[in-house]
Amino acid sequence: MKELRETSSLTDLSDTYLKLLYSFVTTQRLRTKSVKSDIEAGEEFLKEGVEDDLEHGRYEDKITWTDDLTDEEKKEQLVDGNLLGIHHQHLVRGIFGFIGLSDLSAVMLRNTTSREFVVSDAPVIHDNIRFKQVWGPGTIGLANRGLQIFCPIGPHRVLLLYDPAVYRFDCNSKQQVVLEETEVVNEVNLLQFHNADSIIMFNSCSEEYVSGLLDRMGEARRRDKRTEELETEKDLSFETEYAPHQQAPGISPDLPSCTVYSETGFETQRGSCRVEEHTRLVHSIFQEAVFSDVSVIYAIRFLCDLLDLDGCDRVLRSDQDS
Repeated sequence: MKELRETSSLTDLSDTYLKLLYSFVTTQRLRTKSVKSDIEAGEEFLKEGVEDDLEHGRYEDKITWTDDLTDEEKKEQLVDGNLLGIHHQHLVRGIFGFIGLSDLSAVMLRNTTSREFVVSDAPVIHDNIRFKQVWGPGTIGLANRGLQIFCPIGPHRVLLLYDPAVYRFDCNSKQQVVLEETEVVNEVNLLQFHNADSIIMFNSCSEEYVSGLLDRMGEARRRDKRTEELETEKDLSFETEYAPHQQAPGISPDLPSCTVYSETGFETQRGSCRVEEHTRLVHSIFQEAVFSDVSVIYAIRFLCDLLDLDGCDRVLRSDQDS
């Protein structure tokens, strides 16, 4: 990150560096408190399934219990293990997220105003300026046509990844889009209020300025409720209403030098997105490693080999020894 802040041009970055940067972006997106809350919201459904498995002895040949536990304690441990496994799968998906983003282009939003960029505890923002008004706030998946991803880099820089089939930026020779209007900086900052769980952090801008943004939070923050039909293992179905944390924000920054191609149609999966390759790799790593926590270590080792990162094995061995 220090190198990126000091680099004058994105064109100076190697292909390996960019892949590692994209991996950082997707991993940050999947390690937030809101993602954890969404995963843990399924705890009751997991309990029902685990309880049914225990009653029918489906774990007898697969688990050796080292402690004398009651059935309730066994159920709790199995549910906790399943929830942790989902967390680990999210991390592995994030580690290899650069595969699914390989078709996106990048510019650096360079803030030259007297205001600074702020950052939240959920800093990576997904937006879809082109399609969210028609197709709804759920059009921000990694594979969706029209995706934009904002990632804060520092008080004066925000990395923007975007779908080049939908947007074009007239950037300078350093792949920068220079922001000279304070209101545009405010709009970029409001995206952080949309995504935040509970914290907004800032460098040297005034608390009064941040409080002013807080008063405008309603412009950007979106928590629309939606109804989803869920099926149980007993072939019963029911509807549940909830508000996903990961939705497109209520507003989008009016970025200068941006052209939107209105003739491009919406696709849930961009033809140029390597999402199947990404999914197959994550699945194969979990099959190879067997245990979910081992899968994370295995994924990092595989990433090091894939990107030929020097010193990675040494760091991992040091971590394991400690």
